[in-house]
Amino acid sequence: MKQKTTWVTNPTKKQLIAVLAWYTTSFVLIVAVMTELFEKAPAFRENYMLLVVLIFATIAVAKILTNYFKKLNN
Repeated sequence: MKQKTTWVTNPTKKQLIAVLAWYTTSFVLIVAVMTELFEKAPAFRENYMLLVVLIFATIAVAKILTNYFKKLNN
C-alpha cells in the first residue's frame, strides 16, 4: 500500500517559508509572554506549559526542515 504524502512529509519551498515565518512569529510572541518582556525581568519558572509547547513546536519545525532538505537532495 502506497503511503500518502502530506506537506509535512513532502514540503515545498513556499510551505517551508510559511512554516518558518509562522514559527518565528509565534516563538517571539510566546517568549515575550513567558518572560513578561515589557513589564519586568525575564523569568521562565512559572510557564512550564508554554515551554513544553515551544519545545514540541521546535521539534515539529525541525522535522519539516529535515524532510525538506532530504527531498532537496534526492
